[in-house]
Amino acid sequence: MGLATADELLENKDLLAAVVESFDLEYTNTIFLKRMLESNPYDPDSPVNQQEDPRYLAMSRAFGFGISDINSFTSPEELLAQPQLLEDALEQFNLSNPGEQYIRDVLESDLSDPNSFVNQPSNLAFYDFAEAFQNDWPSAPSRMQVLANEVGGNWL
Repeated sequence: MGLATADELLENKDLLAAVVESFDLEYTNTIFLKRMLESNPYDPDSPVNQQEDPRYLAMSRAFGFGISDINSFTSPEELLAQPQLLEDALEQFNLSNPGEQYIRDVLESDLSDPNSFVNQPSNLAFYDFAEAFQNDWPSAPSRMQVLANEVGGNWL
């Protein structure tokens, strides 16, 4: 069982109750929750980032319904335009951010060229990151697994 949309989560009373309990949410109007779930947590202007209560941001990030699909990015600029998404992506590979130009050079490298930027010995730690960006990003945990992890139960 998987959750493809915020509507699917909100229509299931048991799952909705688990979300409300897991994130200790106080305001549970489903229209508001849908707006928070579908907001991009990496966009500082999105509705979820306008909330004072950080629990809604945590919920939005956990489910990721509003997050841009990193696999659809075609240029480094798209990733660089979302600094928090970039930091989270780097964290997946246990990398720190060496700066925009370095990231741009890594992501634009020709992986098959031994002389390209990312294939230099000092830059090899970023090879898997570049490969993921140019091909397919590692799969995120399913939204149901996120919920199961939050409630500590066995929902799957």
